[in-house]
Amino acid sequence: MANEYATNPPSTRQGIIPDETLPTNSVVNSEASSIIVTGGTVEGINLFHSFEQLNVSEGQTVNFVNLSGNIRNIFVRVTGSNRSEISGTIATSGESQPDLFLLNPIGVTFEPDASLDTDGSFVTTTADAIQFLDQGIFSASDPNASKLSRANPSAFTFKQVLFQSITNRSRKGLRVRPPQSLVLLGGNIDLEGQLWSPDGRIELGDWLNLGQWNWTSMVGV
Repeated sequence: MANEYATNPPSTRQGIIPDETLPTNSVVNSEASSIIVTGGTVEGINLFHSFEQLNVSEGQTVNFVNLSGNIRNIFVRVTGSNRSEISGTIATSGESQPDLFLLNPIGVTFEPDASLDTDGSFVTTTADAIQFLDQGIFSASDPNASKLSRANPSAFTFKQVLFQSITNRSRKGLRVRPPQSLVLLGGNIDLEGQLWSPDGRIELGDWLNLGQWNWTSMVGV
C-alpha cells in the first residue's frame, strides 16, 4: 500500500473521469462545489456508472442523480489504477431511493471530512466484480467481461492476489439514513473514523481469500 501512495499521491489525482466503457456512458457536470452525475446505462432496476478515476475533494459533493422511479440499485465502478480518495460528500437524489454500490479494486479512502448523503443503503468494496442472480457480472478489473444485468446483486468476486483496503478516517462518521445499511467489504478494513446506521445494519468484511462473498447472506440490506 505504501508503494501505491508513493507513486500516486492524492494531490496529483484528478476528480471524476468517465471511462466510456458502457453502452450509455456517465455524464459529469460541475457547478462550483457540486458535481452532478447523470447518464449511465439502465438495465431494469439497475443503473450502472463507470469511471477511470473517482475522487471527491474537500468541500465538494458528488451527486448521483436517478431520473427513474424504477431504479433500486446504482452501481459505480472505478476501472483505473488509483485508489478513490473521498474528502467530500457522496450523495444520491432523484425519483427513487436506490442503494449505492462503490466498487474500486485498487482501494477506497474516506478522509476526515468525508460524509454520505444517500437515500438508500451504501456499499463500498475493493472486490474485482459484482455478480448478479441471472449470471450477469459488473467487473472493474476487466470491464470488457461485464454482462450488465436487470437482477439484484448476488455476490462480490475477489480475484486479486493482493487485496486492497478500505480506510475510514471520517471525523463526521459515515452515516446512512434509518433504516438503511452500511457495508464495507475489502482486503482490510481500517476504521479510524465512525460508522452510523440508525435502526439499520453495519456489515464489515475483511476478505483475504480468492473467491466470492455472497451478498444474499447480508440480511437486511
